[in-house]
Amino acid sequence: MGRPLLSACLIVRDEEERLGRCLTSLRPVADELVVADTGSADRSREIARRHGARVVDIAWRDDFAAARNECLERARGAWILVVDADEVLENPDRAALEGLLAASDAPGFTVEIVSARDGGDEEIAHVARLFRNLPSHRYRGRVHEQILPALAASAGRPDWTPPRSGLRLRHEGYLAEVRERRNKLERNRRLLREEIARRPHDPGPRYFLARELAPHIGGDLLDMPPADEAWEAVRPAVEAVLSGPPCGLTDPLGALGVRLAVVRGEDELARRWSEMLGKRVGRSARWCYAEGERLLTIGAMGDREAAETAAGWFAAAAHAPEGSPAVITPRRLRTCWAPVRRDLARCLAGRDRPAQTATGEGVEPLLARAWAEAASGRSAAAVRLLADGVRRDRGDPRLWLALAVALRVDGETRRACRAARAALAAAPGWRAAEEWLAGRPAPFRGLLAPWSLAARESARA
Repeated sequence: MGRPLLSACLIVRDEEERLGRCLTSLRPVADELVVADTGSADRSREIARRHGARVVDIAWRDDFAAARNECLERARGAWILVVDADEVLENPDRAALEGLLAASDAPGFTVEIVSARDGGDEEIAHVARLFRNLPSHRYRGRVHEQILPALAASAGRPDWTPPRSGLRLRHEGYLAEVRERRNKLERNRRLLREEIARRPHDPGPRYFLARELAPHIGGDLLDMPPADEAWEAVRPAVEAVLSGPPCGLTDPLGALGVRLAVVRGEDELARRWSEMLGKRVGRSARWCYAEGERLLTIGAMGDREAAETAAGWFAAAAHAPEGSPAVITPRRLRTCWAPVRRDLARCLAGRDRPAQTATGEGVEPLLARAWAEAASGRSAAAVRLLADGVRRDRGDPRLWLALAVALRVDGETRRACRAARAALAAAPGWRAAEEWLAGRPAPFRGLLAPWSLAARESARA
């Protein structure tokens, strides 16, 4: 009997609720199912055996890469498909898969992963999950483990992008109730901090820790608060990645660095990083979005040209091509966040609002005076000026938006969130975004705050 073509490999622990459905979906394409159990106290082993899987018990060492690699060691197939128990293969086509693998000399392929998010939204990523069973193809990273660097080494290029396999997995592990029940966030943060201590020069753990510090479920980067720990983790990694050859982390890590620099007031650093990132990745959705936010912050202080340019970048983000396999570009970025911020930038540029307040006083002089106060370290004075402005004209989003920024600088996060929401209510053209948010859980209601106002504080305000 010849060597099996495909081994599906899973690591599991207490997955009795999901494991059966996952294994059933894999059976049409996999020659063998290898389930590595890391210490289940439920019926996971029994369910796996009932579905024809070969079950191996492995010790859990707080290291996902080590567990994955031990499972890979037990696989006999020429190719390996890595799956999690909370995923289901939606399009099992054995004939198409056989044809793909027989005709290719690539070391691996991506699999489309559709992740369910809170509020009924979805996120799509193309992740390296299907690869040749070779001793050199092993995972790295105690959490958010990666196989792509090993595959890129086989291909002989650090920026190598795997072709797509056509396989599609549906993933439910990002839903809030699942993550809370498994306490994933705290576990991941702990392991990533330990990994940074062990490998301080590796940008991967630094990037993933910053993601895990996001205030809402799933670690999306688009509304990351300016947490000190996230900034301290990301800053040296961004410098290293943007100074080196392109790799799988260049786009997401660089864009995160630009956005954190913006919200922390590191304007020159944000400009420099954004320029370096654009030269390396081109017009990716994340870079266009980050550059748009950088310019939008300037536009909020009265620079109409910057606001107009920001609108163009947000429009580009909404229509940018998909990123590399290491990049997850949330569908919300294209369908909601980028279009909403584009409309905001157009409003700040003067397209949709008059240049005068209700009292006839020019908005730009007031914004310029407030900006001068804030730049001189007198944020409280800037708040007083802008608060007086919105009392006189509650319908101009530029004033509300500038007030939100000044309040955030002054440390009044909850008032800043309210001011940002008032800016959104005052600006035209956002009915679709408001309807989209209407049925979402509380953390999502802070997502439209243009300067990453903390979603938790927004929910409490």
